[in-house]
Amino acid sequence: YQRRVHGDWREVQSDDTEGEVKGGVVWVVGPNDAQERIHLLKSNQWLARIPGMYEMCKKVPLALAMNDFVKRFPNEFKFWPKTWMLPSDIKTVARYLSKPRDKPITLIFKPSDGSQGQGVRLIQTRLDLLREMENLQKRDPSYMAVAQKYLAKPFLLDGYKFDLRIYVLVLRLHPLRVYLCKEGLVRVCAEKYEKPEGRALFRSTAHLTNYSLNKSHNNFVHSEDPSADTGSKRTLTSLMRRLGEDGYDVTDFWNRIRQVVSLTMLAMKTSLFEMEECVKWARNPVDGRGCFQVLGLDLLLDSKLNPHLLEVNNNPSLSVTSTYPIDEFGHSSGTHSPRICRCLAHYKPHFHQNCPIDVVAKSAAVGGALEMVRRERAAFTMGRPPPPTGPPSEEQTKAAIDLAEGLQYEYLPLQTTNAQLQNLAHQLEGSPYIGVNNFMAQQQQQQQQQYAAVDPSYQLYTPSYPTFDVDPTHQLVMAR
Repeated sequence: YQRRVHGDWREVQSDDTEGEVKGGVVWVVGPNDAQERIHLLKSNQWLARIPGMYEMCKKVPLALAMNDFVKRFPNEFKFWPKTWMLPSDIKTVARYLSKPRDKPITLIFKPSDGSQGQGVRLIQTRLDLLREMENLQKRDPSYMAVAQKYLAKPFLLDGYKFDLRIYVLVLRLHPLRVYLCKEGLVRVCAEKYEKPEGRALFRSTAHLTNYSLNKSHNNFVHSEDPSADTGSKRTLTSLMRRLGEDGYDVTDFWNRIRQVVSLTMLAMKTSLFEMEECVKWARNPVDGRGCFQVLGLDLLLDSKLNPHLLEVNNNPSLSVTSTYPIDEFGHSSGTHSPRICRCLAHYKPHFHQNCPIDVVAKSAAVGGALEMVRRERAAFTMGRPPPPTGPPSEEQTKAAIDLAEGLQYEYLPLQTTNAQLQNLAHQLEGSPYIGVNNFMAQQQQQQQQQYAAVDPSYQLYTPSYPTFDVDPTHQLVMAR
């Protein structure tokens, strides 16, 4: 994208014959496009993808990163549901489901590479687990999945389950600069919620909030008013207003969301910095080239309004069109009826029209992100160097806050009172590999000492970690 003088963005095409990348921001969608374009960036051009993020957001790698932090900081990471990796943990999950209980336990099965609710199932028995894994690996023996504890007591809106799509801008990975969009989506199920028992276990449109699943249900309601708290898709601001009217502390609720996002980004950065390509581009080179990315975090609220992280989307849908079906009398649920379409987006004849809810939420997310990138690029052009590594100073924090001035984004520093976690974050900001390795080594040694105190025959050992070459300015880190 290239910015016009009067403040709008216009799309420009790349010269495919010469491989030239035009414009100030190169917006790509697929991981292959990102790999091709990143090496063609010119001075002060930014790519709208961070190398390694596509792999990181798959369900198994994300679960590995989050589970690691849950072990070390269980109180701070309560928002992450109990999650197993499959097939590696299949015996553990099978035993867990086979334990005798008064009521069955429910897990949610998710293919690692799945999206839009594809392949997601609720399971309660060992046979359910084995059947889903068998069906998955029939398509590809290398396929992986996760099994996650199902939140059986969600917070409901008029009896309906819903989740939140929260947009997060990662402007820089090192030093970590994360911005949280104050506008987002509330995705409501088409059927009223029932506990996952009996036949209700198989009613996906009562348990799964994906638009792609619910849009074909007869109960799906299109809302044309972004400020209304009705419809199957709503804005985040309309939900916040309703919660306030119902007597909930929305300030405290938003702070909980902020904490979930900041800790999730910290855990993801730790794993991303194990990828050589990500390390190379994490800190912007001196010529101003850089990477940023808009992520979509899906959060589910429990009955006490505590947010729980479900997944992180590397490529959240930024489409603003919805599918409006035509009923048997020729009536539509939209404001007007353009040309009738019979594509696979809906099983009924339908038409496509901009959804006001999507327009409001996604314009705030994408427009705000592009404006902050423009401000960062302009600052580099004026001679301002990139932020130094290490914990930000008061002046740097103020600059990070000012960057989002007038936009529906807010700067999001690390949200925790845990001194050990803060120390890890500071080490990561200074020298990511050395910080992670020192921290892990210390944790392992402390654990070994605790074991030895209980059992004197326990043999202490010193854990070994890969060594790294780090230059004095921490601008280049390579694994050896």
